[in-house]
Amino acid sequence: MTGGTLIVTRANNLHQHYKQRLEEFGFRNIFITDVERDGLRMLIDEMKPSLLIVEACFYETSTPYMLGVLHEDFPSLKIAVVNMLYYPENKAVRFIANGVQSYVSKIEGHDEFLKGMKCVKDGKAYISPNVKNIFNTLDIMPEPANRITRRQNEVLDLCCRGYDDLEIANLLHISKRTAETHRANIKKSLGVNTTIELYWAAVYAGLFKYDDNSFFIKNEEIK
Repeated sequence: MTGGTLIVTRANNLHQHYKQRLEEFGFRNIFITDVERDGLRMLIDEMKPSLLIVEACFYETSTPYMLGVLHEDFPSLKIAVVNMLYYPENKAVRFIANGVQSYVSKIEGHDEFLKGMKCVKDGKAYISPNVKNIFNTLDIMPEPANRITRRQNEVLDLCCRGYDDLEIANLLHISKRTAETHRANIKKSLGVNTTIELYWAAVYAGLFKYDDNSFFIKNEEIK
């Protein structure tokens, strides 16, 4: 498949439909998958596509972070994100900050969607008008997300289990301020604001394993 187009979506029942529509747009050598994380990385390494198109909600709110990691691993790979349902436009700006070349949104109308997909097919960068307008109003451009480190993974695991910053500091033998900094940096990388958002972002990104028995079992209140 070297040089082809790899599509990543969870809509398994629509794979054939998507392939047919993309062929109508002029895309060739298309392969559609729902594999994720390490499996997706291995697939890209094996197939060597020239273009990767990912559904915006594939990893929920952590999709920009995960694509940033892929961009770091495969810097020459062109990545486009397509929003077929609803993805918050104020969070969509993070795709571009994390190395995504194009962001196309179906909710901005059929004509604009076709325009965006044509740009993607032709290898040109495209950002949907609504997201571009948000970019133009920002005082500070979003920075690329930093990859979650091993130490941050330890902090993240405890955060998801309901430990507060002081408890994390004591368990990991670090200062409370360091624990607070790690938590803040993790939230920034995953593009979330609250602990409940952090939990689900970590689950979808494969950074924390979902377990009914571990869902904030440490504290009764979500901090």
